[in-house]
Amino acid sequence: MPSQKKTLRLLMPQWQGGNNPIYHLGARLLYWLAPKGDAEFAEVPVAVPDGAKLPLEGGVIAKSAILAQNEAALSIIEKAKPDRIVTFGGDCSVSLAPFSYLATRYAGDVAILWVDAHFDLTTSEVSTHAHGYPMLNLLGKGDSEFAAFAKDPIPAKRLAYVGIDKGTISERSRRAVEELKPTVFAPSELTQNFSEVTDWLKASGASKLVVHFDLDVLDPKKFREQLFNNPAGLAEQFKNSPTGQMDFDTVVALLKKCSEVIDIVGLTIAEHLPWDAENLRRALAQLPILSD
Repeated sequence: MPSQKKTLRLLMPQWQGGNNPIYHLGARLLYWLAPKGDAEFAEVPVAVPDGAKLPLEGGVIAKSAILAQNEAALSIIEKAKPDRIVTFGGDCSVSLAPFSYLATRYAGDVAILWVDAHFDLTTSEVSTHAHGYPMLNLLGKGDSEFAAFAKDPIPAKRLAYVGIDKGTISERSRRAVEELKPTVFAPSELTQNFSEVTDWLKASGASKLVVHFDLDVLDPKKFREQLFNNPAGLAEQFKNSPTGQMDFDTVVALLKKCSEVIDIVGLTIAEHLPWDAENLRRALAQLPILSD
């Protein structure tokens, strides 16, 4: 029998949060690759990268554009009134609007699973890139204009991370985790049936779950379409960033197991950087006959 729940598929090719135009193509490819269904679809208007340098605004690159795009996303969602949302991004900050909506839609009954190699608990005092902010914002903390989206902040006791390498946590991140006290599962701590995660979900007291799946939680040797495999080399500021240790089979099995004990109402897939496809696109645009 078909589900009576209304699902919205949201394409949000936001790239400014990571200041990397290739996110725009990455989001579109994610949506194209995903299995098609009869869910309602909407696309958030996002400016197509044109090569222009993005402005630094109040310590955040392209702050006004990112805020406007999140406002547009929230407006689309509120008009659609979905029960569930799948978001195809884009940089990590695409989770802000859909998860904020779901946290209000199911107020007091939402837990969050952040599947990522990074905490995303920074602010503009630490980084100019907004894709490092969203989890702190969903807790109602951090930069006020972003945190304002969280009308019903998710409590840190209902936040769990999967994919963090505990041996590479920076001192700043360690202090943030000690203050907020979310649950953190390293890849090496996961058992075959993921009972440590499902036990946490049961103990959380929530009946709804939102999941952020950052593709850089994957081992860059097994999945190449992420920041750390830029064929032009790593940007200096990312050289010391932890890389992922997981694979698709593990993440899929984990989320399937979670769905057996809790209702997954939100899923974001983010940080897709298809370097080869982008380089091919650029080459095709210059070939004789094709470019005429």
